[in-house]
Amino acid sequence: MFDVENHYGDPDGTFRQQYIDPFFDSLELDKKNPRPASVPYGKLLNAIKNYPRFTYRGSLTTPPCTETVQWNVIDYVFPIKKEHMDLWKAQLAWGDNNLKETGNFRVINELQDHDPMIVYQPGTQGGGAVVPLVIFIVLTVVFLLTTVLFYKRAKDAKRNNSEIAPANNEMAQLNNKAANESIGQYNQ
Repeated sequence: MFDVENHYGDPDGTFRQQYIDPFFDSLELDKKNPRPASVPYGKLLNAIKNYPRFTYRGSLTTPPCTETVQWNVIDYVFPIKKEHMDLWKAQLAWGDNNLKETGNFRVINELQDHDPMIVYQPGTQGGGAVVPLVIFIVLTVVFLLTTVLFYKRAKDAKRNNSEIAPANNEMAQLNNKAANESIGQYNQ
């Protein structure tokens, strides 16, 4: 999909200048019967972010419109110069058909049983939402386990201190008693 006015992910036109303009320039759209020697289609395709995309089994757009095509529609609108769009439309207008108006050899059909689906980048299952969710769950579990562990240690330390305090008190009394007895023996 192309748009002349909105340049969503290409505000400075760099992508358009590097990939899209050379592609359309190579098509020789300014000629009535263009026969381009070379079209940098592979360069353009390799530069395109092709996830997510919609895919469905459909038909050719030219007669006999045989249903043998696996269509892939990229979920991104690419910037195109108005000059290229006008030249493309002019190509569609040549001949005795009405392609300039429709852009297609036939009317658009109902969905029927084409079963379109969205294809995400492999490993992301939904555009990448799974990985952050898993990280969030793991960090939450680690936080909860750490909290429980520190709580248990604090509780054990408090219990140990309460057991040690009486023992220390008894030891202090024994020490005092021994000291008193020693002093008593010394005074005699």
